[in-house]
Amino acid sequence: MSDISSWDDFHEASRFAFGFPDFYSRNNNAWIDCLSYLDEGDGMSAFMLGRDETLEVLLVGYYEFSERHPDIALGITQLFAAVNSRYSERGDFLRLRLSLT
Repeated sequence: MSDISSWDDFHEASRFAFGFPDFYSRNNNAWIDCLSYLDEGDGMSAFMLGRDETLEVLLVGYYEFSERHPDIALGITQLFAAVNSRYSERGDFLRLRLSLT
């Protein structure tokens, strides 16, 4: 998280970490879309979760980051909640687990 100081930085780091496609448009709606079908192998990320799997994302340095960039930090947690909300709406269990240090 120490390399992130803007939404653009966050989206670039996410593109790399999650293996988003080259056409990823680097905005919050696209981020949610890319992670909403981790169980379908749609090519929107490098991850393909099995039937009972969850992807745990560890954000090291989140609390220090949240002191420097509180709006972005809150937004990041809201993005994870939005993705899990989509899974819940489909009757699936929550596929993303966010761990903060």
